[in-house]
Amino acid sequence: MLTSVPAALGDISTAARALTLETTAWAAQLTVVWLALAAFGVPASVATAALTLVAVNVAVAIPFLPGGVGAFQAATALSLGAGGVAASTGVAFGVGLQAVELLTTCLLYTSRCV
Repeated sequence: MLTSVPAALGDISTAARALTLETTAWAAQLTVVWLALAAFGVPASVATAALTLVAVNVAVAIPFLPGGVGAFQAATALSLGAGGVAASTGVAFGVGLQAVELLTTCLLYTSRCV
């Protein structure tokens, strides 16, 4: 089995680049969540931002409604609620964070948002 893993990965440098890019993407997302929490005036540590990021990604991985609407906000409210943040603040933050993510996507891929 171990001999098939390198073959499945193909070129090991390609796998290393993919891992580097994925790690960079998660770090960028974590930074955005942490900065958005600060912008909303929600006192949060990096650990709280990480919990929120993971919760949101798990919530939207299971499609309930288009765009993850509702599940996204519930995930932010629950994850921030674990840190003592009011549910209404968590939902409001979820709306704001999802807007930031959608606007960023629209700016990067303008032709898909018109």
